[in-house]
Amino acid sequence: MSEQTPVAPSREAILEVRDLAVDYGQGRSALHALAGVDLTLHRGELLGISGESGSGKSTFAATITRLLRPPGRIISGSVRYHPRHDPPVDVLTMAEAALRRWRWEEVSVVFQAAMNSLNPVARVSSQLTDVLEVHRPEMDKRARLDRARELAELVGIHESRLSAYPHQLSGGMRQRIMIAMALALDPEIVIMDEPTTALDVVVQREILTRMSELRARLGFSVIFITHDLSLLLELADEIAVMYAGKIVELAPAEDLYRSPRHPYTEGLLGSFPSLVGPRRELVGLVGSPPDLRRVPPGCTYHERCPIAQDVCARVDPELKTHDRRSVACHFRSPGPGPVAVAAAPDSGLPSGLIEVRDA
Repeated sequence: MSEQTPVAPSREAILEVRDLAVDYGQGRSALHALAGVDLTLHRGELLGISGESGSGKSTFAATITRLLRPPGRIISGSVRYHPRHDPPVDVLTMAEAALRRWRWEEVSVVFQAAMNSLNPVARVSSQLTDVLEVHRPEMDKRARLDRARELAELVGIHESRLSAYPHQLSGGMRQRIMIAMALALDPEIVIMDEPTTALDVVVQREILTRMSELRARLGFSVIFITHDLSLLLELADEIAVMYAGKIVELAPAEDLYRSPRHPYTEGLLGSFPSLVGPRRELVGLVGSPPDLRRVPPGCTYHERCPIAQDVCARVDPELKTHDRRSVACHFRSPGPGPVAVAAAPDSGLPSGLIEVRDA
């Protein structure tokens, strides 16, 4: 990957996930964590995945990297990785040796709790060079140390901190070290699962700014997972909104912010302050996510949805696509046209759907 000029995202697929279904447990008590997820990551793109806790975001990340642990079980689906110069391969059917090479070299993961991922009794330098020793055996010790210094500089850490132990570093510095480890072998894809949740907003901003600079400079693709939809609106090229193990909306970040289609997305957007324009009253989502051991029939969101009708309790809506937008709703189209909204409580109109505005 070039380090000279910024690399723009393309529409070339680098990772294609199709009909991915995952259960925890078996039989009637199984929890259906993912229910037929389709998602495509494009080369150089930052794809955001958002949703409430329990929506399936972290299970998705663990599954596509083959890090899913029992009692998690893959029920169906494929995860096709497209190398730059070789035929695509299905990650879910890779042999163990090929999978070990694929991880770190082609895809890496930055987890939420950096302190839990770093070895507390090993110096930072040895943890960075361990990766190189395993995956780049042709490098001698001096070359590995030089690469460790280069990685530290890349993420904004002075090389003097490489001799420190993890507990001697701040939370932000530990997370930067995790990013450096993720970039050690120049991967094509970096998966970030709630990487800044435990950090204060100033440190969070510094890390995310650095990550955006590195992506533009090195050209890797990113899957960024967070419950904070407002954060993704600033970072992501496209955003997928998950609910109850499914994608319910997918759109370019700006389009999602300016004209959300799914009622759940509207609820998420209404739960944080407006980024521009006049201040607005925050409105929380009504109700709670469904029990995934007993998923309700029809649309999984219908019990919380302000525009739900009888059909929503009976028929599960398909994820329909128009141009670069997708939405799973009986009354919302991904394309242009009128949008169904709930009648205002003080409008004097009967409850139900009315067509009031254009998409």
